[in-house]
Amino acid sequence: MAFKDLLVHLDTAASCAGRVRLAIELAKAHEAHLTGLYVIGEPLIPQMVLGFVPEGVVAEQQKRSKERAEASVGRFRDAAEREGIRFECRIAHTDDPDIVATVAQHARYVDLTVLGRPDPDNREVPLRLAEQVALTSGRPIMAVPHMESDAPAGPAERILVAWDGSREATRAVHDALPLLTGAASVIVLCVNPQRTAARYEAEPGADIALHLARHDVRTEVQQASADDGAEGEAILSAALDSGANLIVAGAYAHSRIRELVLGGVTRTLLRSTTVPVLMAH
Repeated sequence: MAFKDLLVHLDTAASCAGRVRLAIELAKAHEAHLTGLYVIGEPLIPQMVLGFVPEGVVAEQQKRSKERAEASVGRFRDAAEREGIRFECRIAHTDDPDIVATVAQHARYVDLTVLGRPDPDNREVPLRLAEQVALTSGRPIMAVPHMESDAPAGPAERILVAWDGSREATRAVHDALPLLTGAASVIVLCVNPQRTAARYEAEPGADIALHLARHDVRTEVQQASADDGAEGEAILSAALDSGANLIVAGAYAHSRIRELVLGGVTRTLLRSTTVPVLMAH
């Protein structure tokens, strides 16, 4: 089992280089085709002031957007050609300033989409891009934090699976199988299993570990306790302690309203992780 069709979202952020490097390494490991996608949205100009904008300003913004897109795609092309992988470049346009729906549309036709972790300093990309693509594309995403130029970008050797018995966690585990089967070790982490007993088997984590073992995945089950609302921090802490270089988790296994009000695992992982996170909904 392997990924055969990958997508990486491109932008002009400094973090894009590390994201591309990781996507290329995934493509090499799985002999996959990799598409580099840059989406250009319409300039965000409030309707109430549009009539007062001098002629040519919008056209100039559009020109600059096109130049940024071509530069980013060019860097991706150069990196892909150096590594000798199968690839293609796409520049997509949307009439909406919000590029989320367009990225999600392209994500529906690949095995995995690689995106950047939410970055408040990157105004080019919506903060909610990764979580919304995970929620609306029907395909898994991998959110990649900023990686230093010399940071390793090879396949994940030690993976932590955040397991709560939910549909979303099940989806994430099975979407991640191409990575899990190639890992040196996999930790199945159950946080506060006593609080969600209805979703767990009699022995939390045992059944999914047995299933993974039948796929020749070497698995260790661990349990952790955390205060309500702090489950995400517990997962990140366990990943750090175990030396995991990938986290696998379901996106919004709880009510989205509950997570928006109280904070939740999905946003904590996406916004605070220091290792890539594979998520599915």
